[in-house]
Amino acid sequence: MLNPGELDDIREEFIGPLLRGAYFKVVPHPNSAEPTSLILPLAANPAAPAAGNYKPQDVPWAPFRSRADFGVAEIIVKGGLDSDLSKKLTEGASDGWNEGRSRVTIQSVGEMQRTLEAARQYGVRFKSASVSASYKGVEHEIKFEYRDPWDWVLALLNDETLGPLFIYNSAKKFYCEGSTVVDHEERVIDEPNTAETWAKYESELPPTDRRNGRKPRLFHCLLPLHFWLDEGLVTKHVTMHPFVFRPVFLPSHIRNASGNGGGILGGYMPPVMIF
Repeated sequence: MLNPGELDDIREEFIGPLLRGAYFKVVPHPNSAEPTSLILPLAANPAAPAAGNYKPQDVPWAPFRSRADFGVAEIIVKGGLDSDLSKKLTEGASDGWNEGRSRVTIQSVGEMQRTLEAARQYGVRFKSASVSASYKGVEHEIKFEYRDPWDWVLALLNDETLGPLFIYNSAKKFYCEGSTVVDHEERVIDEPNTAETWAKYESELPPTDRRNGRKPRLFHCLLPLHFWLDEGLVTKHVTMHPFVFRPVFLPSHIRNASGNGGGILGGYMPPVMIF
C-alpha cells in the first residue's frame, strides 16, 4: 500500500503538480536571465520583496555633522533666504537657542555652503546646455539646465538597496483558474514589463547566451524611463515647463513615490518662442 507522499509523487509525475484553484502564472521573455515560469497562488500571502540585509546609516544626514545642521541648511535652501538671514539663522542656532538632542554646529554661511557642496556629490548634478536652429535665416539659441538621465540611471544601478528590486525583463502574466487542468486563463497587464511594447523591443536585443546550460552572467536588457512634462505647472514666476523622469524598471510603488528610486526632476524646458 502506498503512503500519501508516494501517491503525490506518482500523481505529479503523470498529471502534474496540484495547483490552487486560482493563481497567477508569469512567463518570462525568452531573453530573460531567469526563463523559468513562476506560479503565484492567490490564497497565499504575498511575499515581501527582497530588499537585502542593509542596515540604516547611523548618520544619514552626512556629510553634515548633525541632524540639526542638515535642518538649518534645508530651511535656508528651501526658503531662499538671503545671506543676511542665513547668517542670522546659522549664528543664532549655533549659539544654543536651538534646544534638543541635535546641536547645530554650523557657524557661518560659508561653512554651510561647503557642506552643501559636499552633499551634492551624492546626487546627479545639473548641467548647462543649449540647442540652436535656423528659422527664416536667423539663428536662434535656447539655453537650459538639465540632469543627464543616463547619469541618473547609473546612480540607480549602483544603489545596493534597489538592486534586488530591478525589473530587467518583460514577462507575460496570466490569471488562471483550475487545479490539474486550467479551466480559465486570462492575460493580465499590471506593470509596463507585462505589456507588449517592452517585449517587442526586448525581442530585438541580442539573445542571451545559454551555451552549456549555464546560467548567463551577462545579458542584454532594457532600462525604460517615463518622461513626464506638465505645462500646467507653469506660473507667473516659473515660465518654463518642469519635466520628471521615472524609472519604469522599478515597481510602481517605488518609482511613483518621492523616496529613493522615485522620480527625479530632470530640468525645466523653456517654451518655444513663436516668431
